[in-house]
Amino acid sequence: MGEIVLLRFFPFAGVSLVGGLSLDRRDKEDLVTVTLEHPVLRQRQGQIQTMTGRTQPAILTAFVDALIDALDQLA
Repeated sequence: MGEIVLLRFFPFAGVSLVGGLSLDRRDKEDLVTVTLEHPVLRQRQGQIQTMTGRTQPAILTAFVDALIDALDQLA
């Protein structure tokens, strides 16, 4: 959520660094982006953790599948 909030402040803040997933749905008329390519910037990780033995709701499974697909498209 933090990166999404930053997108609202870009026009006022000047410059900010965010991940590619945050920029996927940006208002393209208001922002100019520059891709930074460096191995250090690819070392981010994400985790989804749940209680052991908990049955996940179908909506959560659908969300995780959609998130994995979105991340695969950015790779």
